[in-house]
Amino acid sequence: MVKVLRDGNLIEAQELTPSQLNALSDETRQKIIRYLAENPSYPRQVSRDLGIPKQRAYYHFNKLEDSDLINEFKTEDVSGGSAEFYKPSSDAYIFDTGARIKKEVSWKYDREVRDFLDTEKGRNEPQGFVVAGSPDQHGPDQVKARDGHLLGEIGLRLGKYGLIGFETRLDTEVMNRNEFENNMILLGGVLTNTITKKFNEEFEACFEGEEFPYRKIETPKETYTKGEIGVIAKAENPLSEDSWIIMVAGIQNRGTKAAVTAFSDLENLLNDWEGGEFYCVVEGLDNDGDGKIDSYEVKER
Repeated sequence: MVKVLRDGNLIEAQELTPSQLNALSDETRQKIIRYLAENPSYPRQVSRDLGIPKQRAYYHFNKLEDSDLINEFKTEDVSGGSAEFYKPSSDAYIFDTGARIKKEVSWKYDREVRDFLDTEKGRNEPQGFVVAGSPDQHGPDQVKARDGHLLGEIGLRLGKYGLIGFETRLDTEVMNRNEFENNMILLGGVLTNTITKKFNEEFEACFEGEEFPYRKIETPKETYTKGEIGVIAKAENPLSEDSWIIMVAGIQNRGTKAAVTAFSDLENLLNDWEGGEFYCVVEGLDNDGDGKIDSYEVKER
């Protein structure tokens, strides 16, 4: 067995022999072994679920078992008869060429980011929500959010960091379902996102003032008013000690874009983070002169 890195975690992997490589050259067997990795099962059930003729399924199972790629691990009564259940012989398989490593690979940034976004939930469990303001008029100020398109950028970055299982929600959905006791990434400020408004005072860097239009972000050191100012802040969820909340927001839309751009670069923002609460204030920059925020400058952290 060797160890490989998957989504920031070391797992054991079986190095493939030539005969095993040959067995896995068939696409149907690849589908079967991936299915069994998630759902250990028996040939007839796999045949039904994957749409493989029953006899062909048994044939492929025999090939995989003969190659030690799957193992029988239990027998159960199913539909009046007994069924042999199978699972893969390893969590992963690799083919190592043995080539010399050309450069040292550092996982430092990945570990810091994963610790920052760690939900302490299983890989196949829901991890939390990315919450954007509703595009319809809502909330005490009856405004429409205009930053929902940035959800895609947040999602892409979560994928970059190997994090899956975050669901997208509108603030109105979270409010209506009373889903506050979750890990949440809150996109947008208190004017357009009612969940950000609900938790605003939990953050060290937060929006100041109780009245429209909430055009100030206040930190322990400074007060910011420029529209291009954005903030990334993390705090414990006060309604669940096992959950956190992260705000990615700006004074205006340009500030929110700056915060999202900075979120894409978390590994460089967290180099002095030691766990717990966090905030970083950034100012959006238009480096290519097209009138759109494409970079950022750190103002305070």
